Amino acid sequence: MLSYIYKCERPKGNTLSLYLLVLFVIIDNMLKLIEKELQLETLEHLYSNVEDLRLAWTKAMLPFNREQWIEWFKESKERKAYSLYLEKDGATIGHSAVLKYKSGPELSYMCFLIIDQELRGKGYGKELTRLTCDFVRQKIPSKEVYLMVSPENIPAYSCYLNSGFHYVDGTDPKRFKKLL
Repeated sequence: MLSYIYKCERPKGNTLSLYLLVLFVIIDNMLKLIEKELQLETLEHLYSNVEDLRLAWTKAMLPFNREQWIEWFKESKERKAYSLYLEKDGATIGHSAVLKYKSGPELSYMCFLIIDQELRGKGYGKELTRLTCDFVRQKIPSKEVYLMVSPENIPAYSCYLNSGFHYVDGTDPKRFKKLL
């Protein structure tokens, strides 16, 4: 399977450079966003807190249910799901998913963005959001991406607004969109 790897390193000068699928940004250590097969053990670890799982997926079976996740990521004639992992120094520190609907060439959703509990509040969520948007723009490709967020999830809500997403509709969850 071909993986798209986004490497983040400190660039020379003040500009950001893009070389094919290698993206350079400023962050403390090397980060990679890698498309992989579904890694259930990793997701189970990241969603070990039942409240995190409830906020990410209101229909999730509690506690973490592997069969439900396998079913969600299964490709169908209507949609394809991508599982993306954020790695730092060789360790997975976060995850996101992209759901591409085949009926609409521009209909893509970001889902299940999560950062390891011990690393939250350090800017990794914003980096994961940005890198996932880059993935959607380059791999799907799409000119816009949507996401749903519970208004209870204040850190995620703030992260998405600060990442350029704008409210579209809904109350709980609220739907946001970003032009890429």
